[in-house]
Amino acid sequence: MSSTEGDVLSTAVDRVVFWLAVAAQVDTIRADIQNLVSMVRPIADTQRAEGAIKQHPLPAVAIAAGFGFLFWMFTRR
Repeated sequence: MSSTEGDVLSTAVDRVVFWLAVAAQVDTIRADIQNLVSMVRPIADTQRAEGAIKQHPLPAVAIAAGFGFLFWMFTRR
């Protein structure tokens, strides 16, 4: 094998190694984003619920009272 062929092969191997490393980093970033989304989703749902309660306070109180009543009914002996 000539020196030029060796250089071309070495460059090709370096590029493959580089892109494999990039692919691994992309997988790590994807996993980090999925973890972040799973952490943020409950907060966003809480904020949405708070907004709904502020827009409709009477039905929210009625629903909470209903759940409280059901809880009381099921837990009393």
